[in-house]
Amino acid sequence: MKLISVFLVMNHYTPYSLESEELVLSRLLLNVEVINKVAETIPVNAFYFPIHKYIYKLIHQLHSKSEEISIIKIERILLQDNQFIQIGGRYIFNQLINISTNSIDINEHINILLDLYIKREFLKYLLKMISICYTSCSCYLIFKTSDIIFNYLKNLLISYNSVLNTTTESTKDLFPQLFIDMVNQSKKTTSFSGVCSGYADFDAITKGLQNQDLIILAGRPGMGKTTLALNIVLNIVQQKKAAIIFSVEMSKKELLYKLTAIASQIPTDLLQTGALEDFHWKKLIKAGKYLQDLPLFIDDSPLLTPSYIKDKIIHLNITGLQVIMIDYLQLIQYPDFKDDRIKELSFITRSLKFLARELNVPIIVLSQLSRLVEARLNKRPLLSDLRESGCITSNTFIDYLNCRHPLYKSYYYKYNTKLKVFSLPNFTYYYSNKYKNFRTGHKNIYRLSCSLPSEICLTANHQVFTHFGWKRLDTLERNDYAVILPYKKSRLVNLHICTLIVWSGKQSTYDIEEISSHNFIANQFLIHNSIEQDADLVAMLYREDYYKVTNNAEEEIFHASSKSITEIHIVKHRKGRTGIFELEFDTTISKFNSLHR
Repeated sequence: MKLISVFLVMNHYTPYSLESEELVLSRLLLNVEVINKVAETIPVNAFYFPIHKYIYKLIHQLHSKSEEISIIKIERILLQDNQFIQIGGRYIFNQLINISTNSIDINEHINILLDLYIKREFLKYLLKMISICYTSCSCYLIFKTSDIIFNYLKNLLISYNSVLNTTTESTKDLFPQLFIDMVNQSKKTTSFSGVCSGYADFDAITKGLQNQDLIILAGRPGMGKTTLALNIVLNIVQQKKAAIIFSVEMSKKELLYKLTAIASQIPTDLLQTGALEDFHWKKLIKAGKYLQDLPLFIDDSPLLTPSYIKDKIIHLNITGLQVIMIDYLQLIQYPDFKDDRIKELSFITRSLKFLARELNVPIIVLSQLSRLVEARLNKRPLLSDLRESGCITSNTFIDYLNCRHPLYKSYYYKYNTKLKVFSLPNFTYYYSNKYKNFRTGHKNIYRLSCSLPSEICLTANHQVFTHFGWKRLDTLERNDYAVILPYKKSRLVNLHICTLIVWSGKQSTYDIEEISSHNFIANQFLIHNSIEQDADLVAMLYREDYYKVTNNAEEEIFHASSKSITEIHIVKHRKGRTGIFELEFDTTISKFNSLHR
């Protein structure tokens, strides 16, 4: 191992591409508009050669300060720098601006730079680990250092995974495949492009479960979300399409009882007690043989993580896998974020979205709705009930590129400007056009004041960035420090003590969904996004009888045993329309049926 380390260092065997660095820099200098994309994708250290790093760093700094960028301005600043001149900068700069880049695919070379940068980082830190193993006598120090290094490398790889796995193609290359897909779709017996759920109304809205989609199925406990997901999975595997269920909420045995009840139409309580008549046994034997032949897999590991799910699927090597079901989101854990649940949930949903794209299958994830639903007179679910980030008021000032204005103006007047966000890993600002504004209802609002003075009005469950990391407003205490990001200060970050949190009545509320760093700046506070930003489709369950209270014992028994009408609210659909439809829920046999009208 020591010889390998010495060989790598002594022979300077470092992965880099001089050609890609020159081509990317040349394109930036000759077409500065490209910087808007490149600055959000390529870090300064992605360039290996110091002179290239020097030039790109200047361009990146000008962009981060929102200053005007031109080749003349860049050249003037560089040629005034003696250090740049001494390292041969004038010659290199002239070379770069004379390279022809019109015929090259810039995205391909960006991917090459990122790929080689990640490899250099891996080599650098692995060599450090080798050195520590030879020089340290403390196994504890080696363990702690390796833990920090591996977490850094893992997060680095995840952060650039979507860029490296996405290739850019022209419409000339894309259209033939699209045409083939359309021809194949026209030959199908259904008009759905995805996997049929078995429910006509659901498929009419969604066109089936689409490959690579992250689907969240949410409801309050006892509403029937697990049962509905099992019905969908069973409908899919009946088409001889494979599926796998990962469950932390229920054991294999409990899931099998539900599946058997659905398939045999025998009440679950009779299956569990064994109080079966002869005709029950005949139905049970038939259902058992049927279920045994289905390509359905169940995993009830209590330590469920995104990496475990991926490793298990790869290990099983399931032929024809069409859908993955996970029960449920809030029980999935990731040890690296044990002290920051919001960051953990964000990482988990993003990892599951990456997994859906990598495996090219839809992933159905069950999720609990906020208990704030119970406090409303109208208890029908809203998208905001899924969020753990809460909402803000309409007059909150939001930071954008070169301006800041109240949130309601963005919502009503549809300003087309980039949102100012904060990169926590790099501790710097950048601007994102991957966001949207929306109204979330009428809610209880609390005013948070700091010593700046600065204040913001938001719901109790909204996350604010503090010296302890992300904290919900209802867990903040006086003398906690909130992070304040003053407007028009490019890198200045201040900590100000929280002085007051007071109820301010009910107000109209709004929110912003930003899909890269999952945060934005409101009234100079850094606040967090929602947990559903990575979902392609969000469906929520609602049953009127779930909330029905009665003092009549006979009526209560009737409602408990009768079939229930369940509303399915498609509240978010990235690829199509939203809507509401109804299913009949037979609670005795855990069966959802389409309504015949």
